[in-house]
Amino acid sequence: MRIAAVSKALAVLIWTSTSFLTVLASYRQYHMDNADICTSSRNDKIHLGTGASLFLLESPSIRIQPNEHHTASRCEIHVEAPKDYGIAVHVENMRLRQKASGACVDYIRFGQDDNVPFYTMSKSDRLCGSEPGFAYDDSKGDLLIWISLGGRKATHSWPDISVVNLTLIVTAYKINCIEPDQTQIKCKDSDRCIWNKYVCDQHFKTAQFDWIDDEALILTSGSIFLRSLNLSAVSCGDIRIGVTPKGLMEILRNKRFLHYLNLRGNSRALNNEVFEIIKRECPSLKTIDMSRCSPGVNDYGLSVLRDLPLTSLSISSTEITDKALIGLSQGDCRKSLQEIRIDGCLEVSDSGS
Repeated sequence: MRIAAVSKALAVLIWTSTSFLTVLASYRQYHMDNADICTSSRNDKIHLGTGASLFLLESPSIRIQPNEHHTASRCEIHVEAPKDYGIAVHVENMRLRQKASGACVDYIRFGQDDNVPFYTMSKSDRLCGSEPGFAYDDSKGDLLIWISLGGRKATHSWPDISVVNLTLIVTAYKINCIEPDQTQIKCKDSDRCIWNKYVCDQHFKTAQFDWIDDEALILTSGSIFLRSLNLSAVSCGDIRIGVTPKGLMEILRNKRFLHYLNLRGNSRALNNEVFEIIKRECPSLKTIDMSRCSPGVNDYGLSVLRDLPLTSLSISSTEITDKALIGLSQGDCRKSLQEIRIDGCLEVSDSGS
């Protein structure tokens, strides 16, 4: 097996699975370059329901404005949640072109429908470039999304329109949720709830729900058929993951179908007992991300995991040493491991890598 130390700039762990789990919530998808999505009338609304939707714009070939010859025209999308629900928007992925000056060639903007003709007081700035992680909250549940794309052809200052990409996660949350039912998760010190299947899955990352603890995670992750579990402190946006080693061990019990585990930045949830549980209860794991989990990740923990059928392992910015890498090269994972990230591991020498 060849273990290579990849430079920090190039070390990108890519998760490309698009198979959403049957135990997780499904997302309704809207393609924003569809002519039926853009509207010039605020009476034409997309009804979000009580769940969440994906809004996608992927390498368009033409501008999406109703009148592409009018430079001031734009696509307007009106999303409405049910009564007593608000809407949280998270920009998961974004590439909208900019001029060298920083001015927007393409842009997206969010606002609330204030029911004032031709004017909206509550709105965000124009967003362009790359701003994943941007969040917008509409507590009234009446969301407006404006998108404008510039010219189709490349110039000396920006590329052609095919580079444009945008993914929005639009999630409904219940307001005044004092006593959530068994399908809901309540934000700590708040009166907002969302459907529990959207908590820290492969998509949901809104900044509106700021605390998830052991009890909540055990509730949302209880199925033995779970195939993907994302408890990344990064991927969950501003959600603070309050899971403890005891809680994580309970979550991971009897997860023989689990293929993907992301604990990035969640060092307080890891200890040697957790590694033993992962080995025993999650025998099908193929991808593990434990980067930035220092001091939770150590040489002993990796020695425990070395016989799993891993294809991808991220342990960057941890306190592992050469001993851990040598151990991996001697375990069963040497037959399957295709990618390992160890950038930022200061205790790894050139001989170890």
